[in-house]
Amino acid sequence: MTTPPPPAAPPPPSSGTPQLQYGSQPQFGSQPQFGSGPVPVSAPQTHPGDAAHSYAQPPVPVPQARPGAAGPARFASPGQRLVARIVDWFLLFVVVFLIALIPVVGLIIGPIVGVVLMVSLEMICNLTAGRTPGKKLMGIRIVRAADGGRPEGSAYFSRALVQFVPGVLPFVGWIYQILVDLSLLFDGAPRYRSWQDRAAKTVVVVSP
Repeated sequence: MTTPPPPAAPPPPSSGTPQLQYGSQPQFGSQPQFGSGPVPVSAPQTHPGDAAHSYAQPPVPVPQARPGAAGPARFASPGQRLVARIVDWFLLFVVVFLIALIPVVGLIIGPIVGVVLMVSLEMICNLTAGRTPGKKLMGIRIVRAADGGRPEGSAYFSRALVQFVPGVLPFVGWIYQILVDLSLLFDGAPRYRSWQDRAAKTVVVVSP
């Protein structure tokens, strides 16, 4: 009995065909190896809308100029306002002094008449001409603090009350008048708002 010949060995693979080894993984691109160096990180992208928020104080609003004026109006300086008040006080003093010359009447109701005249003259000048004689001489006027418009009659009345009424108090009236006229210095630049300005929500601007 003859022994069959052993099976023939398979032909060796051709050199052009890649041969996969057991446990090997195909490579699809280079991968960073552990310990080969730091992995570069791209810098964060910035956008115009990502600017940091500003916590600065808002600028002081500048009142608009009156129609026909060039550019925004400027706030009146303390010197302009104080000179205008001195002129107004002089004119009011002349009127009150003439009333006080009336026998008996001037002695009895002089202070009351004086305050009524002061408030009335202040209201009449502001409502008709938009300013008092002193302010007209100095080229300044009262406007609304919010938008630079002409104040209402109630605002003028509030200013006059704060300005004159406490002045009738015995002994301390003149002290109050001095303080209320100097109160614009307590607010500081650039608006220089006095007590009557705060009460009426107004400012005084340059307006020839």
